[in-house]
Formats: sequence, structure tokens, C-alpha cells
Amino acid sequence: MPTAPAAPPQWGPPNAGQPQWGQPGYVRTPDWQRAAFRPSGGLAPAIYVLSVLYTVFTWLSQIIEPTEQTSLSDALEGNQPADISFGAAEVIGLLSLPVLFGVWIVTSIWLSRARGNAVILRPQGQRRSEGWAWFGWILPVVYLWFPKQILDDTAAATGPASGDHRPTGSNTYWTLWVMSILISAAGVVAALTSADESVVRSFGYAQAIVLTIALIPWIRLVRQISAAQDRLAADGVVGPE
Repeated sequence: MPTAPAAPPQWGPPNAGQPQWGQPGYVRTPDWQRAAFRPSGGLAPAIYVLSVLYTVFTWLSQIIEPTEQTSLSDALEGNQPADISFGAAEVIGLLSLPVLFGVWIVTSIWLSRARGNAVILRPQGQRRSEGWAWFGWILPVVYLWFPKQILDDTAAATGPASGDHRPTGSNTYWTLWVMSILISAAGVVAALTSADESVVRSFGYAQAIVLTIALIPWIRLVRQISAAQDRLAADGVVGPE
């Protein structure tokens, strides 16, 4: 009586001493045992554009709001009729909402995909599950470090596998990002405690400046991870090393 075929082995990290991808003696994993290694799919340029747009809206809200407040005060005092700039800050605020939502959606898709590729390259090297690539950006308290851990773990798995040994850490970007969050919170506290208007405004400008500076390391980080993973995808890395 013929025996049933053995069940296929579970996919997982390679055995100790097994040749790794790119080394002599490496045996390509069978199709049925492979996980999909996905390129960035053009998500990186979308992140650049949306991040720049969000920063521009941040600046516009700081520049227009004081002018609008002055116009409103003059109109209420009867010095002059309210001009067409009245309501501009609200318009900017409304327009910035879909941009902010778009940044979160596109960045979360990109980070989730990049993390999934990193799991293929280094299955035991991820400290956070896939869901945190989405909710880690928006849940209070954990948004201060969970996304950074995912970025760092993804970069640590991607760089060596692609042969790119340049540092890809997120320390510079993340320091600036957390600074912008804290400055924004300080501005809200100042506004609620009836601080001088110029003080409140200074927090808004400080946040805009920090976000502008943060754009440089953020774009560099996304580009470096995306480029490395795109090279690996083009080379046919679609399973565990």
C-alpha cells in the first residue's frame, strides 16, 4: 500500500551553516515554499510629494492665520470691512486634512510592505507586528517609538542583504519628528493657558521649521530602503535566505 507523501516543511529561517542568498552553494527555495518579496511599487515618490505638501500646508497655516486674525479684529472694531483673506486659515486647514490622511495611508502601506520584505530577509529580526506599521503612527504614546523600531529593523535587514552597508538608521529623522510633536503639544498648552499670541505663534513657526529640516533625512531614509529592496526584488529574492 503506497504511503502518503510527506507534508512540505514549514517556511522559516534556514538551518545553521546553510549557504545564504548570494553565497556559493545557495539553493533557490522551491516556488511552493517561497514568500513574495515585493518592490516598493512607486510608493516612495508618493511619500516624498505628500510629505512636502504637508510641510507646505504647515507653513501656510502659520503665515495666513495671523493675517486672518488681524483682519477679523479690524472688522469687529469697525476699522475696515473683512477682506477676502477672512476664512483662508480654515480653507488651508480643510485642505491639509486629506494630505495628512494621504501621508499616513501611503507611508503605512510602504512601511508594511518594506517590513514584510524584511521578514523574508531576517525572519527573527522584527520587534513589532505588521499592524503597528499602520497604527504605530497614530496611537498615543506608542507613536513616539514604535514606527522607529519598525524602520530600524527593516533597514537592518535590508541593507546587508542588498550589499549596501551605509548606515540607514532613523535617529536623525526620528529626533526631529518627536521634536515637532512636542513643540506642537507645547503650542496647544500655551494657547489653552492664554499665553501671549506671539508666543503661541512662535511654537507654530518652530514646528514648521523642524518639519522642514526633517524632510531631508526622511526622504533619504525612504529612498535608501526602497532602492535596496527594489534591487533585491529585481534580483529575484523571493524567499528566505
